[in-house]
Formats: sequence, structure tokens, C-alpha cells
Amino acid sequence: MLNFGSDNSEVFLGKDIIKRRDFSEDTALRIDREVKRIVDECYGRAGKLIRENIDALRKIAETLLQRETLTGEEIESILGELSPVAAA
Repeated sequence: MLNFGSDNSEVFLGKDIIKRRDFSEDTALRIDREVKRIVDECYGRAGKLIRENIDALRKIAETLLQRETLTGEEIESILGELSPVAAA
């Protein structure tokens, strides 16, 4: 899903089998570790945001099931009904 190095955009059916790397194994490991750290951190933040806002998420989902679309103003209104602080 993520790639480091050059992409020559060659049209060759076996290019995944014969892939030329222009970086070391150590660099590849460091990239993999950093990408994993970033993904794990963002996954944790997303989960925290969902848990903290689950009531708003459920209310918006219920309304979308009934009406299919919502404007920004309608979403703000729903959030305002749940908490005066949320709409601010």
C-alpha cells in the first residue's frame, strides 16, 4: 500500500516478481517501523475520537438512515441538540 523508491511504471506482467529496490534492507525495515508507528498512532486516535463522540455518531447515523443526506447546518443542529458545547 505504501512504496519507497522509484516507480519506473514499466509495463511488465512479472514486475512484482522481479522488483528492483534502490534502498537497503535496513532502510526498508526503518520505513516499515515508522509507517507502522504512524498507522498505530492514528488508529488509536481515531478509536478515541469515536468513543468520545459515539452519541453524536449514532444520532447522525440514525438521521441519515431516515433522510439519506444531511447538510452541514443539519449536522450542526443535531450536534447542538446533544450538547451546547459540541455546536460551538
